[in-house]
Amino acid sequence: MSTLTKKQRRALEDYAAFKISLEQLRSALGDAMEVDFGPHERKVLFHYDNREPVVHIELRHIRDVMDRHARGEITTEQLSDWAAMLLANPSYDCSAGR
Repeated sequence: MSTLTKKQRRALEDYAAFKISLEQLRSALGDAMEVDFGPHERKVLFHYDNREPVVHIELRHIRDVMDRHARGEITTEQLSDWAAMLLANPSYDCSAGR
């Protein structure tokens, strides 16, 4: 199983802060991850070693994205996809934000 490059790790960090879109994350990770977020089911397949978290999700991540949603900067679908990715991807450690 492969490891992530610095660019890929940075993309995970940027997505946690919603600095990049899900499409940009997919592009940055390339073959390391497959994402299929359909209308009724969401699937994520990993082709890299994700046993250790890359990004620790903090309350500020959640607040910032929720504020952006409240201001209409991101859609409800984008917010939902963001949350699903953070929960589905072991590269994100959400326990720090609790």
